[in-house]
Amino acid sequence: MFWHLFSYRLRCILRDKQTLFWSAAFPIVLAALFGLAFSNLDSNELFTQIPVAVVDNDAYRQSNAFKSALYSAASGKDALFNPILCTKDEAVALVEEGSVAGSISIGADGEVNILVKETGISQTILKAFGDSFVQLSRAFKTIAETEAQAAHKFASLLANEAAYIKETKLGAEYPNKSVIYFFALISMACLYGSFHGVNAVSSVQANQSHVAARCNMAPVHKLLLFGAQLSAALLVQFISCLLLIVFMKFVIGVQFGPRLFLIIFTCAIGASMGVMLGALVGALLKQRLNLKIGIIISLSMVLTSLAGLQYPNLKYIIHKSLPLLSYVNPAALVTDAFYALYYYEGLERYFINIGLLLGFCAVFLFVVYGVMRRQKYASL
Repeated sequence: MFWHLFSYRLRCILRDKQTLFWSAAFPIVLAALFGLAFSNLDSNELFTQIPVAVVDNDAYRQSNAFKSALYSAASGKDALFNPILCTKDEAVALVEEGSVAGSISIGADGEVNILVKETGISQTILKAFGDSFVQLSRAFKTIAETEAQAAHKFASLLANEAAYIKETKLGAEYPNKSVIYFFALISMACLYGSFHGVNAVSSVQANQSHVAARCNMAPVHKLLLFGAQLSAALLVQFISCLLLIVFMKFVIGVQFGPRLFLIIFTCAIGASMGVMLGALVGALLKQRLNLKIGIIISLSMVLTSLAGLQYPNLKYIIHKSLPLLSYVNPAALVTDAFYALYYYEGLERYFINIGLLLGFCAVFLFVVYGVMRRQKYASL
């Protein structure tokens, strides 16, 4: 009997084009728009060499230390500067016309002079380079005047400084700001499973429709009927979320990390949470179906906004100032679970999120079961 009810409810869901669009097609359309909008979000922040006008005066030609420091910062694949040798007047002209970030020159007393037209990150880096050279030069000069052997050791440390610096990633993947938008979109798709959940509940509530009234008159236990309809809703929503992830992965190129099984498992838990949330709203409210759907849409928008769908930094602001709100927001838990799989090598944070989501599902199911089993009707 269960499979018979399950198959018929599955057909009903697949024939409900409006609900299928919002729960399955709309997130994919939104993901495509996100892909167009955020495809170059991180590439726009890639560092490029800073053009710098270097004044070629007598002090510059005689300062081997300054020339060595400058061209060390201007060589290699990760070069910091793109130096342009010129006279003082030419340097001023280049700065004025904006061809370079600034000009740098060394005086007869060893002081480094920086000339810029405007402030910015490039100008700040140039200023930091000049200050660092002056500080190290003075330190070396002081040490050399007091202890020649110590000066030799100091020079050796400076020469080998790069050997102590190594770029590495903190977790499984390098940080990518745009993935937060897509992970929050997945959480929205999971919450849109509430449409199927509220429909599953309404279909066995005799006061909601004539079809539901006839279902209550059938010689089938109401909880068995509800269980079959809820299972069909869970299956459809799980497949919808999987299709969204497949689209993001292979069409847009969103990176989810190598843990495929856990990604699918997270998708299943998120879809279950969304369906159970809709079932909870449908069971607790006695109003008509349209009002319940309106409440679900509003609730989904608020929860996904707090999870970073429109502004990713809002998720971290809330987690810092109101951490409890982050742990009771199921959309934020789904987003954070995917990000934990993507970024962290350990699974502690991931299992905290999954445990809380499972807890929400269990609580929602318990409340729905308690409400549904006590619903009786004086007449049908």
